[in-house]
Amino acid sequence: MTTPLETALARDDVRLAFAVEIQWPEITARFHTSLGDLTLDGMTFSGVGALGEIGTIKENSGNSPTQIDITLSGFDDSLRGEVMRARYHGRPVTVWLVSLDDDHQPEASEIVFRGKIIDAKVKTGKQNSIKVKASNRFEDWDKKRSDRFNDESQNARHPGDRVFKYVSDTAKREITFAGKKTEFNLRAS
Repeated sequence: MTTPLETALARDDVRLAFAVEIQWPEITARFHTSLGDLTLDGMTFSGVGALGEIGTIKENSGNSPTQIDITLSGFDDSLRGEVMRARYHGRPVTVWLVSLDDDHQPEASEIVFRGKIIDAKVKTGKQNSIKVKASNRFEDWDKKRSDRFNDESQNARHPGDRVFKYVSDTAKREITFAGKKTEFNLRAS
């Protein structure tokens, strides 16, 4: 089945834009790479035209992280303040690919990237800009977790909850299978 966006992309005269939503702690910034206001899924995105730039979005069928760079210049000072407060790490970022009709309004769209901010930088000088680096959910897969899924860790988070009370003992127990007692060494020797 062909999606509306695929149908639009098959045309010779397709007009495309990217719409971006970045949820900062205090404000949500919504902008798109065309001009004027654009309403998408009930949300209004402001056009930034050439003042915005989105890096290459790579398709990834595996489980390694995909990152994108989003650069915005000509922004409101409140947005710069959000970045300078350095509370941006882990904030949600969504990017849509949008086909526009003759009146530059959305006719079809699909989310092409969803992730979290991993870095943001403010550049000041001749041309002020904010560069946001975002990564998809696979960024966190290789990070070590503080939880140990043992009795002590569970009791620290939820006092009195003893769901993992016997977990450490299971490695020492005999396992009975088909009426025979068989000892399995579950620990590395």
